[in-house]
Amino acid sequence: MSSAMSNLTSPLNSTQLPSTSLFTTLSPSHSVGDDVFAYGSLFVSCVAFGIMFIPLKNYDCKDGLFVQWVECSIVFLAGFLINCIRGFPEFQWIAAIGGALYATGNVFSVPIIKGLGMGLGFLLWSSVQVIVGWGVARFGLFSWLPPTVPQHAILNYTGLALTIVSGILFVFVRHQEVPSKRVTSYTVNQSSVSEEKEDDSLTRDILYKIPFVIMAIGLAICHGLMMTPIQVLKEKHPTNDKWKGMFLCYLSLLLL
Repeated sequence: MSSAMSNLTSPLNSTQLPSTSLFTTLSPSHSVGDDVFAYGSLFVSCVAFGIMFIPLKNYDCKDGLFVQWVECSIVFLAGFLINCIRGFPEFQWIAAIGGALYATGNVFSVPIIKGLGMGLGFLLWSSVQVIVGWGVARFGLFSWLPPTVPQHAILNYTGLALTIVSGILFVFVRHQEVPSKRVTSYTVNQSSVSEEKEDDSLTRDILYKIPFVIMAIGLAICHGLMMTPIQVLKEKHPTNDKWKGMFLCYLSLLLL
């Protein structure tokens, strides 16, 4: 995601690109086909990441480590197939940092979903991930990545502000599990019970969520930075190869 945000906040270079282009750090060979490929890949990845944990909803995944291992194994197999098709290009070791960041953050995914729920967990860590990716693209990263200036600053900062506000509001959304088995119902004096417990309910709910919110922020930081090493690699060695360094990223993801 940080890679996508980097493209969206790239500076304008009118000597190389037509005035109708939204991208400004691409090479002169950039074309409409590249835009279609980029947005198509973004759409597919958003859908895939959005539904990847649905099969786990009806199973007890314990601490999630086995789920992590299976997921990383499948990612590695897909990456190995792509690497075979590309003719086994040279390894770029810096890309391994991205895989390590993804694997480290992904350890928290199952506990977050169990604690906050799938929808709330996804929304919270996705919001923070967008902010982290935007920050790296906008302000750079030390001397490794240069800062970039958005072409439409007002829209850019407005979108960021909405993301921050929505991320804060998500914390106050209550997660309630729907029982999968038949539960015996009974009647109590609702008025007396609700008046005594309503005041403490919100406080307990927020305190319960704090560890999971911290894990979601940690996951989002790792995932927001996972493409940064590959961006650094492309800055040092410019190329039109869209898959450069990806296989080693997948390999390190499995090893961790």
